[in-house]
Amino acid sequence: MMLLQLSVAQAAEESASLPLSFEPKASFEARPFGIAACVNDEPIACDEVQRAAVELKVAFQEALNLLIEQKLLEADFKKKGGKISDMHVEAQVETMAKEHFNGNRELMRQVLRQQGQSLYGLKQELRKSMVTNALQSGQMPSRFTVSPKDITAYYEAHAADFREEARYCLKQSGFKANEAVDVPREIGIAVPNATETLTKEAYLERLLAEKTPLSDIQKKLDTFHTEAIWYRASELDPKLVRVLEQLSDGSQTAYLHIGDVWVTSVLVEKKRGHLKPLADVQGTIEERLLVGSAQERHRAYLQRLRERASIVIF
Repeated sequence: MMLLQLSVAQAAEESASLPLSFEPKASFEARPFGIAACVNDEPIACDEVQRAAVELKVAFQEALNLLIEQKLLEADFKKKGGKISDMHVEAQVETMAKEHFNGNRELMRQVLRQQGQSLYGLKQELRKSMVTNALQSGQMPSRFTVSPKDITAYYEAHAADFREEARYCLKQSGFKANEAVDVPREIGIAVPNATETLTKEAYLERLLAEKTPLSDIQKKLDTFHTEAIWYRASELDPKLVRVLEQLSDGSQTAYLHIGDVWVTSVLVEKKRGHLKPLADVQGTIEERLLVGSAQERHRAYLQRLRERASIVIF
Protein backbone atom coordinates (compact mmCIF):
# COMPACT_ATOMS: atom_id res chain seq x y z
CA MET A 1 0.00 0.00 0.00
CA MET A 2 1.65 3.15 -1.22
CA LEU A 3 0.72 5.46 1.66
CA LEU A 4 1.95 3.02 4.27
CA GLN A 5 5.04 2.18 2.26
CA LEU A 6 5.99 5.83 2.30
CA SER A 7 5.60 6.02 6.08
CA VAL A 8 7.68 2.91 6.73
CA ALA A 9 10.34 3.38 4.06
CA GLN A 10 12.68 5.60 6.12
CA ALA A 11 12.99 3.06 8.91
CA ALA A 12 13.36 0.23 6.41
CA GLU A 13 16.18 1.95 4.54
CA GLU A 14 18.28 2.41 7.67
CA SER A 15 17.75 -1.11 9.03
CA ALA A 16 18.05 -3.16 5.85
CA SER A 17 21.83 -3.27 5.80
CA LEU A 18 22.31 -4.18 9.49
CA PRO A 19 22.76 -7.96 9.86
CA LEU A 20 20.85 -9.89 12.50
CA SER A 21 22.89 -11.52 15.24
CA PHE A 22 20.51 -14.47 15.44
CA GLU A 23 18.87 -17.08 13.24
CA PRO A 24 15.24 -18.29 13.26
CA LYS A 25 14.83 -21.56 15.17
CA ALA A 26 11.74 -22.80 13.38
CA SER A 27 9.86 -22.42 10.15
CA PHE A 28 7.00 -19.97 9.77
CA GLU A 29 4.39 -22.72 10.13
CA ALA A 30 5.97 -24.17 13.29
CA ARG A 31 6.16 -20.97 15.32
CA PRO A 32 4.02 -21.32 18.48
CA PHE A 33 0.73 -19.42 18.71
CA GLY A 34 1.57 -17.52 15.53
CA ILE A 35 4.39 -15.60 17.26
CA ALA A 36 7.49 -14.88 15.18
CA ALA A 37 9.60 -13.29 17.92
CA CYS A 38 9.60 -11.64 21.34
CA VAL A 39 11.50 -8.42 22.04
CA ASN A 40 11.85 -7.74 25.77
CA ASP A 41 8.85 -10.06 26.28
CA GLU A 42 6.75 -8.13 23.74
CA PRO A 43 5.52 -10.49 20.97
CA ILE A 44 5.63 -9.88 17.23
CA ALA A 45 2.89 -11.85 15.48
CA CYS A 46 3.60 -13.82 12.33
CA ASP A 47 0.70 -12.20 10.50
CA GLU A 48 2.12 -8.76 11.37
CA VAL A 49 5.44 -9.77 9.83
CA GLN A 50 3.71 -11.21 6.80
CA ARG A 51 1.72 -8.01 6.31
CA ALA A 52 4.88 -5.89 6.54
CA ALA A 53 6.64 -8.19 4.06
CA VAL A 54 3.82 -7.82 1.54
CA GLU A 55 3.51 -4.03 1.94
CA LEU A 56 7.27 -3.44 1.74
CA LYS A 57 7.82 -6.16 -0.89
CA VAL A 58 10.63 -7.78 1.09
CA ALA A 59 11.34 -11.29 2.37
CA PHE A 60 9.71 -12.50 5.62
CA GLN A 61 13.01 -12.45 7.54
CA GLU A 62 13.82 -8.91 6.39
CA ALA A 63 10.38 -7.73 7.51
CA LEU A 64 10.89 -9.44 10.88
CA ASN A 65 14.23 -7.68 11.26
CA LEU A 66 12.52 -4.34 10.59
CA LEU A 67 9.78 -4.99 13.15
CA ILE A 68 12.29 -6.09 15.80
CA GLU A 69 14.20 -2.86 15.37
CA GLN A 70 10.94 -0.93 15.45
CA LYS A 71 10.15 -2.50 18.82
CA LEU A 72 13.61 -1.59 20.11
CA LEU A 73 13.23 2.01 18.94
CA GLU A 74 9.76 2.39 20.44
CA ALA A 75 10.89 0.96 23.78
CA ASP A 76 13.86 3.33 23.92
CA PHE A 77 11.63 6.24 22.90
CA LYS A 78 9.20 5.42 25.73
CA LYS A 79 12.06 4.96 28.21
CA LYS A 80 13.33 8.45 27.40
CA GLY A 81 9.90 9.92 28.10
CA GLY A 82 8.91 10.36 24.49
CA LYS A 83 5.25 10.45 23.50
CA ILE A 84 3.36 10.81 20.23
CA SER A 85 -0.07 12.26 20.91
CA ASP A 86 -3.24 11.21 19.10
CA MET A 87 -3.65 14.85 18.05
CA HIS A 88 -0.23 14.76 16.36
CA VAL A 89 -1.13 11.61 14.45
CA GLU A 90 -4.50 13.05 13.45
CA ALA A 91 -2.79 16.17 12.11
CA GLN A 92 -0.57 14.00 9.91
CA VAL A 93 -3.58 12.10 8.58
CA GLU A 94 -5.32 15.38 7.80
CA THR A 95 -2.23 16.61 5.93
CA MET A 96 -2.13 13.42 3.85
CA ALA A 97 -5.84 13.73 3.09
CA LYS A 98 -5.33 17.29 1.83
CA GLU A 99 -2.25 16.47 -0.23
CA HIS A 100 -3.48 13.23 -1.83
CA PHE A 101 -7.30 13.37 -1.71
CA ASN A 102 -8.18 17.08 -1.78
CA GLY A 103 -9.22 16.84 1.86
CA ASN A 104 -11.82 14.13 1.14
CA ARG A 105 -11.47 11.74 4.11
CA GLU A 106 -14.16 9.39 2.76
CA LEU A 107 -12.30 8.99 -0.52
CA MET A 108 -9.16 8.31 1.51
CA ARG A 109 -10.98 5.52 3.40
CA GLN A 110 -12.21 4.02 0.13
CA VAL A 111 -8.71 3.92 -1.34
CA LEU A 112 -7.36 2.36 1.85
CA ARG A 113 -10.09 -0.31 1.75
CA GLN A 114 -9.30 -1.09 -1.89
CA GLN A 115 -5.73 -1.69 -0.81
CA GLY A 116 -6.84 -3.97 2.01
CA GLN A 117 -6.04 -1.40 4.70
CA SER A 118 -7.89 0.86 7.09
CA LEU A 119 -7.60 4.36 8.49
CA TYR A 120 -6.73 2.81 11.85
CA GLY A 121 -3.89 0.85 10.27
CA LEU A 122 -2.60 3.99 8.60
CA LYS A 123 -2.55 5.83 11.93
CA GLN A 124 -0.59 3.00 13.53
CA GLU A 125 2.01 3.12 10.79
CA LEU A 126 2.25 6.89 11.05
CA ARG A 127 2.78 6.63 14.79
CA LYS A 128 5.61 4.14 14.29
CA SER A 129 7.20 6.37 11.66
CA MET A 130 7.02 9.40 13.98
CA VAL A 131 8.73 7.47 16.77
CA THR A 132 11.50 6.38 14.44
CA ASN A 133 12.00 9.88 13.06
CA ALA A 134 12.02 11.42 16.54
CA LEU A 135 14.66 8.98 17.74
CA GLN A 136 16.73 9.44 14.62
CA SER A 137 16.62 13.19 15.10
CA GLY A 138 18.03 12.72 18.59
CA GLN A 139 20.66 10.23 17.53
CA MET A 140 21.70 11.88 14.29
CA PRO A 141 22.50 15.60 14.69
CA SER A 142 22.08 17.60 11.50
CA ARG A 143 25.74 18.60 11.36
CA PHE A 144 29.03 16.83 11.88
CA THR A 145 32.56 18.01 11.22
CA VAL A 146 33.80 17.25 7.73
CA SER A 147 37.41 18.24 7.12
CA PRO A 148 38.61 19.79 3.84
CA LYS A 149 40.96 16.82 3.53
CA ASP A 150 38.01 14.39 3.61
CA ILE A 151 36.15 16.46 1.01
CA THR A 152 39.16 16.51 -1.33
CA ALA A 153 39.73 12.76 -0.92
CA TYR A 154 36.09 12.05 -1.76
CA TYR A 155 36.25 14.34 -4.80
CA GLU A 156 39.31 12.54 -6.15
CA ALA A 157 37.88 9.08 -5.47
CA HIS A 158 34.50 9.85 -7.08
CA ALA A 159 35.55 12.10 -9.94
CA ALA A 160 33.16 10.35 -12.35
CA ASP A 161 30.21 11.58 -10.25
CA PHE A 162 31.18 15.18 -10.89
CA ARG A 163 32.01 15.03 -14.58
CA GLU A 164 29.83 17.22 -16.79
CA GLU A 165 28.81 15.22 -19.87
CA ALA A 166 29.52 16.66 -23.32
CA ARG A 167 26.45 18.19 -25.01
CA TYR A 168 25.65 18.92 -28.64
CA CYS A 169 23.05 21.18 -30.21
CA LEU A 170 22.08 19.61 -33.55
CA LYS A 171 19.82 20.22 -36.51
CA GLN A 172 19.26 16.91 -38.26
CA SER A 173 17.67 15.64 -41.44
CA GLY A 174 17.62 12.35 -43.30
CA PHE A 175 15.55 9.41 -44.46
CA LYS A 176 14.74 5.80 -43.67
CA ALA A 177 17.08 3.33 -45.34
CA ASN A 178 14.26 1.23 -46.81
CA GLU A 179 12.39 4.16 -48.38
CA ALA A 180 12.04 3.93 -52.17
CA VAL A 181 12.38 6.69 -54.77
CA ASP A 182 11.95 6.93 -58.56
CA VAL A 183 15.12 8.24 -60.15
CA PRO A 184 16.40 8.84 -63.70
CA ARG A 185 18.14 5.86 -65.22
CA GLU A 186 21.88 6.19 -65.53
CA ILE A 187 23.32 7.70 -68.73
CA GLY A 188 23.78 5.15 -71.46
CA ILE A 189 20.29 3.65 -71.36
CA ALA A 190 18.69 3.79 -74.80
CA VAL A 191 15.21 4.86 -73.63
CA PRO A 192 15.14 8.64 -73.08
CA ASN A 193 13.60 10.06 -69.82
CA ALA A 194 13.32 6.55 -68.37
CA THR A 195 13.21 6.10 -64.57
CA GLU A 196 13.87 3.29 -62.18
CA THR A 197 12.96 2.65 -58.55
CA LEU A 198 15.77 2.45 -56.04
CA THR A 199 15.99 2.48 -52.28
CA LYS A 200 17.13 5.85 -51.05
CA GLU A 201 20.14 4.08 -49.56
CA ALA A 202 21.20 2.86 -53.03
CA TYR A 203 20.47 6.24 -54.58
CA LEU A 204 22.63 7.91 -51.93
CA GLU A 205 25.55 5.70 -52.97
CA ARG A 206 25.08 6.76 -56.59
CA LEU A 207 24.87 10.45 -55.74
CA LEU A 208 27.99 10.25 -53.58
CA ALA A 209 29.86 8.45 -56.37
CA GLU A 210 28.83 11.29 -58.71
CA LYS A 211 30.19 13.79 -56.14
CA THR A 212 26.81 15.49 -55.83
CA PRO A 213 26.91 18.39 -53.33
CA LEU A 214 25.46 17.56 -49.92
CA SER A 215 22.82 20.29 -50.19
CA ASP A 216 21.53 18.77 -53.46
CA ILE A 217 21.47 15.29 -51.96
CA GLN A 218 19.36 16.58 -49.09
CA LYS A 219 16.84 18.09 -51.54
CA LYS A 220 16.51 14.76 -53.35
CA LEU A 221 16.41 12.40 -50.36
CA ASP A 222 15.54 13.95 -47.01
CA THR A 223 12.08 13.26 -45.64
CA PHE A 224 12.51 14.45 -42.04
CA HIS A 225 14.03 17.56 -40.49
CA THR A 226 14.46 18.68 -36.86
CA GLU A 227 14.93 22.07 -35.29
CA ALA A 228 17.98 22.71 -33.09
CA ILE A 229 17.88 20.24 -30.17
CA TRP A 230 20.39 19.75 -27.36
CA TYR A 231 21.60 16.17 -26.79
CA ARG A 232 23.86 14.65 -24.18
CA ALA A 233 26.68 12.52 -25.56
CA SER A 234 25.14 9.42 -23.99
CA GLU A 235 21.92 10.03 -25.96
CA LEU A 236 23.67 9.88 -29.34
CA ASP A 237 25.15 7.03 -31.34
CA PRO A 238 28.87 6.68 -30.47
CA LYS A 239 29.95 6.96 -34.11
CA LEU A 240 28.09 10.27 -34.43
CA VAL A 241 29.75 11.53 -31.24
CA ARG A 242 33.18 10.62 -32.62
CA VAL A 243 32.47 12.67 -35.75
CA LEU A 244 31.07 15.63 -33.80
CA GLU A 245 34.18 15.74 -31.62
CA GLN A 246 36.23 16.53 -34.72
CA LEU A 247 33.93 19.31 -35.98
CA SER A 248 33.68 22.98 -35.13
CA ASP A 249 30.41 24.81 -34.50
CA GLY A 250 28.45 25.39 -37.71
CA SER A 251 29.90 22.34 -39.50
CA GLN A 252 27.84 19.52 -41.00
CA THR A 253 28.44 15.78 -40.93
CA ALA A 254 28.25 13.46 -43.90
CA TYR A 255 25.36 11.01 -43.97
CA LEU A 256 25.72 8.37 -41.26
CA HIS A 257 23.77 5.11 -41.04
CA ILE A 258 22.28 5.07 -37.54
CA GLY A 259 19.70 2.44 -36.72
CA ASP A 260 17.22 2.31 -39.59
CA VAL A 261 17.90 5.83 -40.89
CA TRP A 262 20.55 7.78 -42.75
CA VAL A 263 21.06 11.12 -41.08
CA THR A 264 23.18 14.24 -41.54
CA SER A 265 23.67 16.65 -38.65
CA VAL A 266 24.51 20.34 -38.47
CA LEU A 267 26.49 21.06 -35.30
CA VAL A 268 24.96 24.30 -34.06
CA GLU A 269 26.98 24.39 -30.83
CA LYS A 270 29.15 22.04 -28.80
CA LYS A 271 29.88 22.04 -25.07
CA ARG A 272 32.73 19.73 -24.20
CA GLY A 273 32.61 17.46 -21.16
CA HIS A 274 34.65 18.52 -18.16
CA LEU A 275 35.21 17.79 -14.49
CA LYS A 276 33.33 20.28 -12.33
CA PRO A 277 35.63 22.33 -10.07
CA LEU A 278 35.81 21.19 -6.45
CA ALA A 279 34.47 24.56 -5.31
CA ASP A 280 31.26 23.96 -7.30
CA VAL A 281 30.55 20.52 -5.78
CA GLN A 282 31.96 20.95 -2.28
CA GLY A 283 28.48 21.37 -0.77
CA THR A 284 27.22 18.18 -2.43
CA ILE A 285 30.23 16.20 -1.18
CA GLU A 286 29.85 17.54 2.35
CA GLU A 287 26.18 16.55 2.37
CA ARG A 288 27.02 13.02 1.22
CA LEU A 289 29.64 12.64 3.91
CA LEU A 290 27.28 13.98 6.57
CA VAL A 291 24.56 11.53 5.57
CA GLY A 292 27.05 8.67 5.66
CA SER A 293 28.19 9.71 9.14
CA ALA A 294 24.60 9.96 10.36
CA GLN A 295 23.72 6.53 8.99
CA GLU A 296 26.76 4.97 10.63
CA ARG A 297 25.85 6.52 13.99
CA HIS A 298 22.30 5.24 13.66
CA ARG A 299 23.51 1.72 12.84
CA ALA A 300 25.75 1.81 15.92
CA TYR A 301 22.83 3.05 18.02
CA LEU A 302 20.63 0.19 16.83
CA GLN A 303 23.39 -2.30 17.55
CA ARG A 304 23.66 -1.02 21.13
CA LEU A 305 19.91 -1.45 21.57
CA ARG A 306 20.19 -5.05 20.30
CA GLU A 307 22.99 -5.88 22.68
CA ARG A 308 20.98 -4.68 25.69
CA ALA A 309 17.69 -6.29 24.63
CA SER A 310 16.25 -9.76 25.13
CA ILE A 311 15.37 -11.05 21.67
CA VAL A 312 13.92 -14.52 21.13
CA ILE A 313 13.21 -15.86 17.64
CA PHE A 314 10.77 -18.78 17.40
